[in-house]
This record gives sequence, C-alpha cells and structure tokens, in this order.
Amino acid sequence: MRITKWPFDVIGVLASDEYVATKMNGGAVFVNRQNSLQFSVKLISQTPEGFPSNSLYTGYASDIERYGFEEKYFADDYQRIEDLKEFLAEKLFIFRPERRGDYFYIKDVRLVPKPLSYREESTYLWIPFFSQEQHGLNYQDFLQKLTEQESIGFIQALPEVMSTPTFLLWRNEDHSFTIFGEFRRHRHSMQSGFSFQYDVLKKSEFPEEWFEEALEVPGNDTLLFLSSEKYNEIYSLMKASTHICTSVSEKEAPNLSPSLEAPIVDRMLDIQLWEEQLSALETNKEDISEDLFIQNFMQITREQGLLYDWKDLIHFHTAMKTSTLVVLTGMSGTGKSRLVQSYVKALQLTEDQFTMIPVRPAWNDDADLIGSVNFTHKVFQPANSGLIDILLQACKEENKKEKLYIVCFDEMNLARVEHYFSQFLSVLEMDANKRLLRLYNEDLESQLYNAAQYPPTIPISDNVLFVGTVNIDESTYHFSDKVLDRANVIQLNIMPFEDLKKLKEEKSRKSISRKWTLPVYQSFIKEPEDCELTDRELSFLRQFHLQLQRANKNLGIGFRILRQIDKYLKNLPRNPFITRSEAFDRQIVQRILTKVRGPEEQLKSLLGVSLMERQEVVSEPLLGLLDEYKDLSSFQETRQILYQKAKELNIYGYTV
Repeated sequence: MRITKWPFDVIGVLASDEYVATKMNGGAVFVNRQNSLQFSVKLISQTPEGFPSNSLYTGYASDIERYGFEEKYFADDYQRIEDLKEFLAEKLFIFRPERRGDYFYIKDVRLVPKPLSYREESTYLWIPFFSQEQHGLNYQDFLQKLTEQESIGFIQALPEVMSTPTFLLWRNEDHSFTIFGEFRRHRHSMQSGFSFQYDVLKKSEFPEEWFEEALEVPGNDTLLFLSSEKYNEIYSLMKASTHICTSVSEKEAPNLSPSLEAPIVDRMLDIQLWEEQLSALETNKEDISEDLFIQNFMQITREQGLLYDWKDLIHFHTAMKTSTLVVLTGMSGTGKSRLVQSYVKALQLTEDQFTMIPVRPAWNDDADLIGSVNFTHKVFQPANSGLIDILLQACKEENKKEKLYIVCFDEMNLARVEHYFSQFLSVLEMDANKRLLRLYNEDLESQLYNAAQYPPTIPISDNVLFVGTVNIDESTYHFSDKVLDRANVIQLNIMPFEDLKKLKEEKSRKSISRKWTLPVYQSFIKEPEDCELTDRELSFLRQFHLQLQRANKNLGIGFRILRQIDKYLKNLPRNPFITRSEAFDRQIVQRILTKVRGPEEQLKSLLGVSLMERQEVVSEPLLGLLDEYKDLSSFQETRQILYQKAKELNIYGYTV
C-alpha cells in the first residue's frame, strides 16, 4: 500500500454532516467497527501546487486525547458523537496530511481555538515570518538580503513547492511584525533556504489588532496562518506603505529555469567564420585535420538539404569518438538516420564499410540480430541483419589497421533492446582486445560445415563504431538503465523553420572529397590516462549523485559515467560554437538525466513542481545545486529537461 506523508502543516475544521453528505455516505462523526469514534476534518487552508484535491481527512478520538478529550466507550453512540462535536465546536486542527492508499488522514494534530472572526466559509493562507532568534540575522542584515534577493533562511514545515507567498513578515524584538511585499517569485535552496523576487518592494507595520486573528503554529516560530479576508486587507494596507526598492532588473533577479523557448545563440554561424578563426591560430597537424573534418561534415549536411544545429553536429562527432554506443533520439522526421549517413559521407566510407540495420518489432533474442545454428543442415546461419558480415570484414588484418566501419541500428527500440542486444551490450563494455562476440558454443565447431567462415567467436575491433536511432512514441519501448548507462543519448534540436530558406546559399559552397583513414580518425581521439575533471566539477557531480540517491537508491552517478564524462570533455574539439561549460551541461543531460524517470511519489521531492504558466520549476533541490555551481555552467539544457520532467509529473504522475 502506498503511504505518503507530507512534511508541512495545514488547517482543518470538523466537517459538518451536510458537507460530508455531499462527498460520501455517512455523517461527519460516527462509531466505527473497532468501537472508536471516527470523524472527518475539512481542509480549509492553502495547499501547494500539485497537492491532491481531496478535502476530507479522517481522524480518530486518539488523535485528540492529549487535549483532554475522553472517549466514553460505554455510553450510547449518539451521546459519544455529541460529546465529540461539542468538544471540537470552537477548535481548529493544525495537522500534517498523510495518505494511505486511497484514504487521507490527519497526523501530528494540534488543536487551536477558533479566532473570534471565524466563519463557516473562512479559509487560511500561509504567511512566513523571519526573526533574529530563529534565523541569526539582525533587521539590517535581513533587509539587505531581502532587497538583494539573496537567501534569507528556512521556514519550518512550509512546503518547498508552495506558490510564492505575496507577503512575508519580520518579527521585531518587541514581537510586533513588519510586512514586506509584494513578491512574484521565489526559490528554495537546500543549502541556504528561501529567497524572494519582486518588482516593487514595500513595507508596512502589521496592525496590532490582527494578532488575535492570526493562527500561530505550536512549536513553529517561522510560520503564521492568516485568514484570506485579512490577507486581502494587506493589499490595501500596502498601497500606502513605504517603498524600499522600486524595481529590480532581470539581470539582478535571474530566472531560475530558463524558458523552453529561450533561443540558442549562433545556431547558423557561418562556417567561413570558423575558417577565419582557425587561420589565426597556431595549431598542430592533428587539430587542423579534425577542424577540417568537422567543417566538411557540416557542409555536407547543407549540401544534402538538411538543417541541423551546429552544436548538435559537434556533440554527435564528439560522442562518436568517445562512446561505445551513441543513440540519437527524438520525434520522427527530425533527420536522425540522415545525420548518420552524412557522417558516413564526410568520412568517405565505402559501401562495405557502413551498414544500416533496420530493427524489427518481432525481435526477441540475440539470434534475430546475430544468427543461430541450423542443426538440420549443420551450418551457422547468420541473421539477415548483416551485422556478422561487416564485423568479420572489419576484423581482417588488412582492414583493422586502416579502415573505419560504422554500424547503425535504425529505430532500435521498435523491439525490446535488452532482449536482442543484451550480449552485444556486455561485449562492448570490455577492453578492445577482449571484445569477443559469441555466435555458438565451441563444442559445435567440429560439427558445422561453415565453421571456417563463421568461427564460434568473432572479435569486435576498435575500428567499428556503433550508433542507433530511436523514435519516442506509443509504438516503441523505453530503454532500460543498463542500456542508458552505456550509451551517449543525444536529442536533436529542432531548428527554426525559417532557416530552411538559408539552405540555398549554404548549398552553393562545396564540400571537399577526402578519405579519412582509421589512423587519422584515431588521431582525433585523446585517450584519458588520468581524470582531468576539476575538483569543482567532481564536487558538483558528487552532490548531484547524493540528491539522486535521496530520491531513489537505484539512481546515481557511477564511476563508469564519471570516466565517460571526463573522456567526452577531454575530446571536445576546439570550436566557436560550444564551450566546455556547455558541453558539461550537455553531458548531465545525456549521461545522467536520461535515467531519471518514474512515478510522482518517488521523484516529486527531487524534481519539484512545474509552474506551467511561467515555464519554471519551483523548490526543486537540484535547482539550488545548479545555482550553487553556476561558475561551472549556466546549465541551460539541464534546467530545461528538469522543467519538462517536472511538468510530466504534474500532468501524468509519471516521467519517462
């Protein structure tokens, strides 16, 4: 049974029989089968965005015994019910909500008197307050941090995913309050607490007579509940209040999660600009070769009428150099297969050096990809995929030192990858000189007529590159963590449609025809001997790992991923389009966030809540981490993916 305990306080009141009758059968109070009083509490306070819409919570007499209520088990049911109603007639509940399966309960119950102004339709809102006693700030320090939109501390039992409070309070030494507002946005850092953003900051004194209307939370000196009527009166009060700061620029108050529509700068930079920059550099021969190859690769995509983001092409080339498997993902029709073919053309590979393997939905084991023994005819029968033939060609002595080969698995998730690709995945993780793909058992070798042509095992040489394409729709399967852990997953950006008109000019330039041999291609690759990630980058990845582990012990960053990220960054070619910080951001997306998926109950604390009207995520612990390490990168792509995943949780209750 699913149990959810929310770590924040809400307000409730004993529900009326009339209200309960509109929601379910029975009355607000009754004696249950265990001969105990059971009652319904109506929620009458603010809840965070994404919180279940349930308005009735179950309570028991045992929840309020410490406040003096004694249940008379031997009295008749009517008298017991009336005693409870009378006891609670002038009281409100402050409690923590809990869900068990489909039912909601009150926990950590505190009873407080109803304010004099309480009416049946009253509702209450959170209003946080700060003080020197609780937050270690004097008034001047608090005011400076508030004005500069810095973190000012934590609020106990306030949901991190709340809507931004319009106002907050400062408690003075004489226990009077000063009101500050209006705030339009907030953020929460696991390290330093809440900070608030505003357009115009004002302050006013909290009227003394309002103290009788405010509900203090027992044991919490950082939070009040105020009725919605009084909360609305604050708006009128603040109109004539003192201005502290009239405006704050967006530069001073950066958006926590950049809009999904934020443009990627310099997508269509002219290749000639790169050529000019290269001519001004003193470079070695290997660097010049790789620079020319990338320029040529870019130009070939234009000649073929294809529209790609230059950054995607560089990411793809870097991934091909450094990964055992590269996966291109995205919606159908974005040119994933054509991109692979353009790369093959840029390398000037011949027809026997490249094969495109279309994956079939019926594939359910590695025999569909590799082949199997035909015992009737006593031969090994390779699969129609053509994989075995190209691997045998690549491992010939005359080829494995000079020729490069590429194998592309097209639409590889039409069937379950773990079923037909499992042996292949395991082999690819081995050292290059130990990668042996088993076709059949050695005991059968003497019985097969074509054993000389197809031996029991064949080596997978390091002159073979593997890439796959994936469409994400209802007809395909999702990858397991085993696959994602071994693949560099790249999602291609969709370029502005208006850029199609610029292709005619780009096509006028001609690519060069040059054969890129295996030794030249391998000269592009820098094999890492020692880890070159900076201490700051390693610290960030460690903290990211810990946040993932808190959400799910099966999530995290292993040493394989660390080594792959290090190798990727080390092999990023010099270029004017992507900086190291942007590549680091992309690796977080490609190597780590692809595995962050699952239900709302598991990931909500990690991913936060998506505010769709503002296209941002609030109170998500990873955002605080990104802000803390903003010297490494702006993490624009990471923020976009986190927003998308939080949005999926909001809408579907699950993210993939």
